[in-house]
Amino acid sequence: MILFHRSDRIVMKPDVLHSRKEVDFGAGFYTTPIEDQARNWCRKFIRRGKPGFVSVYHLDEVAFEIYRIKSFESYSEEWLDF
Repeated sequence: MILFHRSDRIVMKPDVLHSRKEVDFGAGFYTTPIEDQARNWCRKFIRRGKPGFVSVYHLDEVAFEIYRIKSFESYSEEWLDF
């Protein structure tokens, strides 16, 4: 699975320890399978005069068996409630 992460810097290795706590779902490392969504979010940094980067990750789906992952197949009532 290919995932995208937007930031004001290149993020070579996902790091949840340095994440912000005041975001939608709390501290964590946020990704999306939608490249355009990540690129659009980069505009937030660019508007502030910072660089905007989209980092790309290849997730081995074996990770779903090893780590705690909350995943939604689409926007739904469950997604909104979460």
